[in-house]
Amino acid sequence: MSAYRYRLQALLDLRIAIRDQQRSELAEAIGARQELATQQTRLAAEQQELRNLYQSATSKGQLDVGRLVELQQYEQALRARDHDLALQEQFWTQEIENRQATLAAADRDAKVLQKLGERHRQEHRQLEERLEARRLDECGARTIQAAQRTPA
Repeated sequence: MSAYRYRLQALLDLRIAIRDQQRSELAEAIGARQELATQQTRLAAEQQELRNLYQSATSKGQLDVGRLVELQQYEQALRARDHDLALQEQFWTQEIENRQATLAAADRDAKVLQKLGERHRQEHRQLEERLEARRLDECGARTIQAAQRTPA
């Protein structure tokens, strides 16, 4: 049997490398979104702390206007950060969807080439088996002819 060589192996290897790269990029995007979720959790805790500070600053009966101004500025900074995180969340959600679609296409391309390679391998194996059967048949036919020619 001759050794089988898939002619599109280099292309298959490239498609697999692209698929693996896409998978890695998707994992990075998911990691970024998870980090963003952690930041959002921290921000929510800071906002709750700010509400507690507002409550304590206004419940004493005596208002510290300077302190209230500081708290309002801090609240504005937290709102701005919340807005930024919401925009980043939208970005990463869309980016993850795009990368999932890209990964699905790359995976499909690699699988098509793998199936094609398997089909070619199978065809090669069947051809080799037919050739081997033909060689055995010819060898058997020659042996029979030689036995018939030789007087017993």
